Amino acid sequence: MSDQARVLEAQRADHTLFKRTGFDPELVEAMSAAFESTCDALGLTERTDPITTLVAEKIIEAAQRGLRSPTEIQKLAIRELKSGSNSRTATECNS
Repeated sequence: MSDQARVLEAQRADHTLFKRTGFDPELVEAMSAAFESTCDALGLTERTDPITTLVAEKIIEAAQRGLRSPTEIQKLAIRELKSGSNSRTATECNS
C-alpha cells in the first residue's frame, strides 16, 4: 500500500471514529480536522500509536465541552496533553 493510500485510510478511520460519537456532521468534520492538525503539530505520524488514542479522547472531550472550532479544539487538546491532565500517561499506554 502506498504512503498516500495509508494516509487516506487513516483519515477515513479517524472520521469514522468521530462519527460514532453521535455529534452532528459539521462537528464531526471539525473534530476530524482538529485531530489531523493536532497529530501533525505533535509529530504523530502513526495512527496506530497509542498516543493518538489520547489525542482522540481529548478531541472528543473538547467537543463535549461545547467547542466547535477545529482551531480551538486543537488548542485545548494540545494544552491538556502537554500539561499531563489526561488520566493515562504514555507509559501506561505502552504497557
